[in-house]
Amino acid sequence: MTTLKEAFLDKYPKYGIILRMFEEANECSAEWDELSKLRLIRFTEYIGERVAPNSARQYAAKFKAVLNRYSDEIRLDFNFAEILSLKEQVSVNTFLDEDEIRRLAAVEVSNDTERLIRDQFVLGCVTGARHSDYAQFTSDNIDGGWLSYVSQKTKVYVEIPVSPILRRFIKEESPALGERMVSDVYFNDTIRKLAEKAGITGKTRCFKAGKNVSGRKCDLIASHTARRSCASNLAARGVSEVWIKKILGHTRGTTDRYICCDGHGMPKVARDYFMSFK
Repeated sequence: MTTLKEAFLDKYPKYGIILRMFEEANECSAEWDELSKLRLIRFTEYIGERVAPNSARQYAAKFKAVLNRYSDEIRLDFNFAEILSLKEQVSVNTFLDEDEIRRLAAVEVSNDTERLIRDQFVLGCVTGARHSDYAQFTSDNIDGGWLSYVSQKTKVYVEIPVSPILRRFIKEESPALGERMVSDVYFNDTIRKLAEKAGITGKTRCFKAGKNVSGRKCDLIASHTARRSCASNLAARGVSEVWIKKILGHTRGTTDRYICCDGHGMPKVARDYFMSFK
């Protein structure tokens, strides 16, 4: 019979971290026989403490999808779907301003993995792409001074100017353009250490996981902070919401469906943001 690990990795081959987090939370192997109500609760509490709320919801949803897929073969005497259906929580998060992004881009790294994470995060800041997208950019995404890609999550086509810093990454053969990903937990731990090293240590407040949180900014950032930083800095420059949504690859609302925006027609105030990072 297919093992739990085989079943999970067959459906989500890039998300072995979820199985490892189940094992870390319960100090046992991820096997069908080890599943119980208490252990799934411990798993959701564990991921809730270690990754962003949206990531925790996605991790739990993936685990639930695998259990649903094999529900006819593996009978569980408790409602696993209810346990693994984490509620969406409204969050007010922090972001890096343009000066902080430049300081992080210039921070010294100790090894290739730190360089990979630093450069991928900076790519997120200067493109607005999701972690799942900017972690897989290569030079093939660039043509004629424009970076284009299709968002893995929304399937929306995105086209933005190639910033000078991205050209530098290409010239220097940055590992960020090698389609390599590291786990969310390791990525977040590392980018926080690098942000501290870059002096991004000012006090800030945010609302996460249903409670107010205060502390040093470097301790409160994560992979998605890059995307949020791009959106916040574009808004601060006066870029319209329609263009910010297009740049981020968000799905459009009813009204926006009638508004057509070709990437090459992007207003100068938005282009200037991308071109300001050298």
